[in-house]
Amino acid sequence: MKNAKQLKYSVLFVILLHTTTTIAQVQWIDDFKLGRAIAIEQKKWMVVDFWASWCGPCKRMDSKLWQTTAINSIKDNFVFVKVNFDRKREFAKYFNIKSLPTVLIMDPNKAVIDRKTGYIHTDEYINWFKKIPNADLENVYTAMIPIIQNRNSSMAYFKLGVAYQNLAMDPSNALIKSIFIKQSNQQFKVILKKSKNEDLLHKVQLYKLLNKAIAGKSKSVLKKLNQKTPVDYTPELTDLVHFIKCYCYLKEGNDKALSIEKQQLKNLDMLTLLEQ
Repeated sequence: MKNAKQLKYSVLFVILLHTTTTIAQVQWIDDFKLGRAIAIEQKKWMVVDFWASWCGPCKRMDSKLWQTTAINSIKDNFVFVKVNFDRKREFAKYFNIKSLPTVLIMDPNKAVIDRKTGYIHTDEYINWFKKIPNADLENVYTAMIPIIQNRNSSMAYFKLGVAYQNLAMDPSNALIKSIFIKQSNQQFKVILKKSKNEDLLHKVQLYKLLNKAIAGKSKSVLKKLNQKTPVDYTPELTDLVHFIKCYCYLKEGNDKALSIEKQQLKNLDMLTLLEQ
């Protein structure tokens, strides 16, 4: 097993290879963990191609897509990883790979953004890659490092859940908003199962409501919040309730209610977020 110093040099070597090559083809990484480290370093999505030596369409896709100049228009947006289906059966099973070739676009935490199976035409893949938002992944990738390194405290899951949620709130990521919401809720679900910290559990429940509002269910979120009086909430949680209500009123176009609710919101960062 490589130590941290060796891994660092391996990452730097592959990054150098990635950035200095000018030939018209993808530079593949055969080690998923190394690819994941590079994706975190470069703040890029991963493209994971499941293939096999006996797969005719895989060979055709290599010559017609991966090794052509057409790939130049998108190849710098991703980190590319090859996975041999026959050698990595358990890994393929994890992603429910049943046909080849199958290409996944994912983040280093194995959250699948989208998938495509089979090869028909080069343009179909190029257009697919171009539709994936070039999101600002700095915060979510930083937050997932403790989880990947198995330093998975409740607070680590919470930070990652919030980071995914912030991506979901960004209008430029509207195409894959639902995926970020799902990933955010998955982190919060872990906390609800393992944590006994009441303040954190209350906070997570509120952030889950915010995810519901981001998903377009503002009316039902407001109904639930207005039915409950948070008498035991800390000032931080009370501010969070006001922020969620503000967000819902903003989405519902209720300017009067939004103005009233804003007056009760003390957190300046939250107020700024509403103005964006």
